[in-house]
Amino acid sequence: MKIKKSDIVEIFTMSCGFSGAIAVIVGATVSVSGFLGMGTIYLGKVLNAQRPTLRQMILYGSISTGAGLFTTGLAMGVAKTVGESLADEPVFTDDEIAYFKKIKPCKECKYFHGVNYNSVDLICAIHPYGVDTDTCPDWESR
Repeated sequence: MKIKKSDIVEIFTMSCGFSGAIAVIVGATVSVSGFLGMGTIYLGKVLNAQRPTLRQMILYGSISTGAGLFTTGLAMGVAKTVGESLADEPVFTDDEIAYFKKIKPCKECKYFHGVNYNSVDLICAIHPYGVDTDTCPDWESR
C-alpha cells in the first residue's frame, strides 16, 4: 500500500475540519450559556455576583467560535489548493518501498547496520547490500 501526499493532505484537512467543528460547537455552547446567564441577571438579578464570570464566558466562547470557523475555513482552503495540486503523487517511490521491505527482517538481526554512506546503504556486516531471498542464512537475533 502506497501512502500518497494527497492522503496526508486529506488527513490534515479532515483533522482541521473536525477540530474547527468541535471548537465551533464548544464556543457556541459557552457563548449561549453566557448570554443566557446575562439574561438571567437582567431578568432576576439572581446571578449578579457572577456577572464577570458570565462576561468571560461570552468572550472566550466567542473567541473559540471564531477560531473554529477560521480552522474550518483553513481546512477547506488547504483541501482545495494543495490537495488538487498533489493529485496522487506517492510519498515513497517503488525502490524505497522495496528497500523498506528488504530490511524489515534485518532490523532485528545482530549484524544489522543500516547506515547510508555517500548514497550507498550498508545493510549489514555480512551482506552489505542485503540478501535477495526472503530469509537470510546468517540471521541471528540481537
